[in-house]
Amino acid sequence: QELPSSPALLAHAALRRSAMFLCACCSDDVENDAREAFAKGGVNDLSEGIVDDRRCTDALCIPVFALFQVIFIAVTLAGFVDGDPTMLYKPRDYRGSYCGVARNWNGGPNTEDMPFQSFSMNLSAIVEPAMKQTICSSVAREVLVDGSGGQAPLLSSMDEQMEYLCNCCLIP
Repeated sequence: QELPSSPALLAHAALRRSAMFLCACCSDDVENDAREAFAKGGVNDLSEGIVDDRRCTDALCIPVFALFQVIFIAVTLAGFVDGDPTMLYKPRDYRGSYCGVARNWNGGPNTEDMPFQSFSMNLSAIVEPAMKQTICSSVAREVLVDGSGGQAPLLSSMDEQMEYLCNCCLIP
């Protein structure tokens, strides 16, 4: 028989040999133990059907289960009394206010007449400061007005340059 050449094939062959050795040495013992465990007249004799001395082993779990069911029902009823179950499926806006609900959480707006209205964020208020810092930075001024690395400025006319400087509050 030709021997395997790659390390992966060598490892696989070694694993198969060790597995065959383990199974060959103990397989008879395992089968005998299994036969003896359920043999006629043994401790687990099943030759005449189900064991006669059966009993309820979970008797202590039944009251605990019933107690948890009562607690579950109480919590559910308290949720219906104090809360609004429609808030489980109503749509929400970006602030968390429910659409089509008279009383929103945390003192939110009354949206009872707006079942499908959505509110969008004012992106100008969020993006404008970051963009102004980027456009009005010293690097942008160098490229747009002064010229960079021997290159001509990108804003070619004096009016464009003055408007840029004024908008960035770099000149009065």
